[in-house]
Amino acid sequence: MRIALLIILSFCFSPAQAVFNIKQVAQGIYVHQGLIELPDVHNHDAIANIGFIVGKSCVAVIDSGGSPEQGRLLKKTVEKITSVPICYVINTHVHSDHIFGNRAFNNINNIKYIGHEKLSRAMSARGPFYIARSEEQVAVKLTEKDIIPPTIAVKNNYKLDLGGRVLILKAHPTAHTDNDLSVFDKKTNTMWLSDLLFIGHLPVLDGSLQGWLQEIRKLEKRQFDVVIPGHGPIVRD
Repeated sequence: MRIALLIILSFCFSPAQAVFNIKQVAQGIYVHQGLIELPDVHNHDAIANIGFIVGKSCVAVIDSGGSPEQGRLLKKTVEKITSVPICYVINTHVHSDHIFGNRAFNNINNIKYIGHEKLSRAMSARGPFYIARSEEQVAVKLTEKDIIPPTIAVKNNYKLDLGGRVLILKAHPTAHTDNDLSVFDKKTNTMWLSDLLFIGHLPVLDGSLQGWLQEIRKLEKRQFDVVIPGHGPIVRD
């Protein structure tokens, strides 16, 4: 397997977060590894693996984090690393630690949000609960403006060309949730599984255990150079 160059950049976040680390895990693929914790008022729901993929003409952000502040920090990090514009924000599923940074990208002209075809409905169903409990549970004040549904809904597979780099987005059957989306980068043979895979972290089931196991069995038959879970360390072949 190609040995990926690891680039670690530290930026100030908030009094509760000392640094925001970004690692280049494959050429043009950057990941911030979230804390191996449950969401609380100290970590502000900054517990998911989030990041971005850089093409020649566009950047795709993969999950935006658990709060608008984390989304803003991710956006600033992209802008420090590359001058290529952010064109897409891909949400891999509905859970709060993956979607509440979306608003930070709203001021980008022609930004497109991408998710599973069932993500919009899930956001509508879960959003009011997340907002109502946000200050109590994670010490972040959220509003309805922080619920940003996809403008591009993926039903089966969707090819996303970032310029010299094609991503394959797959809408999975009900597994971890009923709106799981994976992102495969053909250029580096990297699979971004998000919460279809937990490593070193208690898995959260919000869909179907049997469906989840079926999807994992299918994925186990494929060979990847790099696998990015939703929580825990990156896996390299």
